[in-house]
Amino acid sequence: MNLEELKKYLEIGHDIEFKFNNEEYSITHTANGICFTKFYNLDHQEYENLDEFINKAKINNYKLKDILDQINGIFIY
Repeated sequence: MNLEELKKYLEIGHDIEFKFNNEEYSITHTANGICFTKFYNLDHQEYENLDEFINKAKINNYKLKDILDQINGIFIY
């Protein structure tokens, strides 16, 4: 998935699940914006809008937008 595809899916309201380094993550829409979390982890990242999410979402020290070519097991709901 590339950045434009990710933006497109999120703009129309899809939730996304994927794997990175054998760990599962989800991107979901909430009443407050976009929530990004690792499965089975209480810590999460919340963003008010798509632009904030795209520019700030991180896995460890990697910005999500910079590692999109390394994610796999993608499910779009």
